[in-house]
Amino acid sequence: MKALKIQGQRQLVIEDMCRPDAGNGRILIRVHACGICGSDLHLWNDSEGFEGLVLGHEFAGTVEDPGSFGDDFRKGDPVTVIPLAPCGTCQACREGRYHVCRRSDGVGWGEDGAISHFYAADARWVRKLPKSLGLDEAALVEPAAVVLHGLLSADLKTDDRVLVAGAGPIGLLTAHIAKALGAGFVALSELNPVRIEGARVLGDADEVYRADEDDWKAPYGDPEGRGFDLFVDCTGAAPAINTGLDLIREEGKVLLLGVSLKPVPLDTMKILLREARIVGSANYTAEHFDRAIALAAARRIDLEKFISRRISLEEAQETFVSLDSGSTADVKVLIHLNGE
Repeated sequence: MKALKIQGQRQLVIEDMCRPDAGNGRILIRVHACGICGSDLHLWNDSEGFEGLVLGHEFAGTVEDPGSFGDDFRKGDPVTVIPLAPCGTCQACREGRYHVCRRSDGVGWGEDGAISHFYAADARWVRKLPKSLGLDEAALVEPAAVVLHGLLSADLKTDDRVLVAGAGPIGLLTAHIAKALGAGFVALSELNPVRIEGARVLGDADEVYRADEDDWKAPYGDPEGRGFDLFVDCTGAAPAINTGLDLIREEGKVLLLGVSLKPVPLDTMKILLREARIVGSANYTAEHFDRAIALAAARRIDLEKFISRRISLEEAQETFVSLDSGSTADVKVLIHLNGE
């Protein structure tokens, strides 16, 4: 089989590998599609220590060999996978909080991922898909689960006013899912003009603002006005987070979904004076992953509209370059495997 590996900094290579087997608690999956995630771009850009790693954790496919799980799965069953690889022995794991295991070898960064023709998945994390959910859409369940878990952890309430910083894939999904969960007003802020236009076309946000303009901020930051109930950062950038702290109401909430590989300076006095609640979120529980599947299957969220392109394995390198440039209008790009 073929798989996509990191060869070096900003370099990918397609290599032949032995097809894995079902067994040892695993189910063999024929991978249909795998999404390119921002974390894949991080690893591609900063590849030291990750050379030879197979990327990919947002995927769906069909069961090729159920191994010893033939009572529950059959060849051809459409599935997706919760891409967690917890240690199973730490205190968090013993308490069932696998999503915060600090020893986790996550799929596609700690252990080989699923941008390959076949993937042998831990049977505990394999999920059968409802007939109403296509395989391409199912490949986006993972990022949707990231957002859903974050919003539920931040206790999003019906009619909340929400500000989302960053109109990349996670920011756009946040606006969409917040509305699906009952948010009353959602605004997006973004610096990149291409992403601003894309957010307006998708239409989930009630307002889309340029992050570097100040006029729109005044009404929300005014003590006599109404600030945002929830600010969601999807950038990992200090200016965006500190601006969000200015615009939340007293006792407002801040959800950190953005990734930064370096420490980020925050104005903690703003947090203190507003008595803001800060929530960090990086993964999801199995319950929230399953709920994301259910929301997509019931058409309460529309994952198809976030798929910009479908590419072959051979187009991956040029697509990574394009996505990293910041000049593309692509939201989610799927790599199709097995010629499907």
